[in-house]
Amino acid sequence: MNASAIDHIQQRTREVLHKVIGPGSGVALLDFPNHANAGDVLIYRGQLAYLSDLGCDVQYLCAYNTYDQAVMEEKVPNGPILLQGGGSFGDRYRVYQEFRERVIAENPHRKIIQMPQTFEFSDPDFLARTRENYTRHPDLTILIRHQHDLDRIAELFPENRVEFCPDAAFGAGRLREAAEPDHDLVIMKRVDTESLQDPKDLKPDLVGDALVTDWRLEWFGSGLRWWPRSFLIVLLSTQARFRPRIADWSRRSFDRQSEIVMDQAIRVVSRGRVVVTDRLHGAIFGLLLGKPVVLVDNANRKVSAAHRDYFSEADTVHLTDDFDAAVKLGRELARSM
Repeated sequence: MNASAIDHIQQRTREVLHKVIGPGSGVALLDFPNHANAGDVLIYRGQLAYLSDLGCDVQYLCAYNTYDQAVMEEKVPNGPILLQGGGSFGDRYRVYQEFRERVIAENPHRKIIQMPQTFEFSDPDFLARTRENYTRHPDLTILIRHQHDLDRIAELFPENRVEFCPDAAFGAGRLREAAEPDHDLVIMKRVDTESLQDPKDLKPDLVGDALVTDWRLEWFGSGLRWWPRSFLIVLLSTQARFRPRIADWSRRSFDRQSEIVMDQAIRVVSRGRVVVTDRLHGAIFGLLLGKPVVLVDNANRKVSAAHRDYFSEADTVHLTDDFDAAVKLGRELARSM
């Protein structure tokens, strides 16, 4: 059933993207996830796969701090601008939202599509400013990856096109395990502000010999294969004269970086027979690798929302109340395999 669930999610996504982007155009893809969060990188790889299906060529790629509007115009004079999907449409991660609003303000003449995002604003003033900036743009589409947000966002942004679209990470398709599992459980536990439970509260006797981890920046090991080059790109991009010269090189470098981060994440998730996680994309990695997944909700409830919207189609994905219940269920599932 998981295979058909993934196929169904992918087909729904292709239909939406065909409608809002259109086939066969050159595009600019902005806000490359220039960090080690493998979930955002999985979204990026999924977006590339969907764009390839549409026959769309990514002719300009940048991170939020390597963007140059003039270089983008030269590379992609006519095609749409795509803004990276994820969980940053709001004020929790302001630097990325502020970047989106800068791009929207600077390009009123261009078609812009904000790829599937989670909506989360806690500051009314920040939301009011965002609404004002978005409303000014005559051709802006907002893709939302959770159904329950759709009506509210359509009401908040009446001048923009608002559509539901599943998380683009599913576009990466089925993944192959890096090795045979050597643990019953991989517990992928958030350590950031989106966590509802402190990792220190995980009971040692319950966790046992499970592998407990999170997305993390690896400065050594596999990280040495990409972060020095990434740092150089950002450094050179502080000087406008260098940006046109390094645009093609940075595109190739970012692509290679995404492959390295993906490979590292696959190696980690492959180590468990069952994945227990409060990370949305920890769950998607597990599902794409064909593993049973046990979910725990996070602070902005995007995990339970994703379960309602598409994980529930897969009979090996389970939603629990907390990590105690999740680990117990995970062990039961591992024993039954």
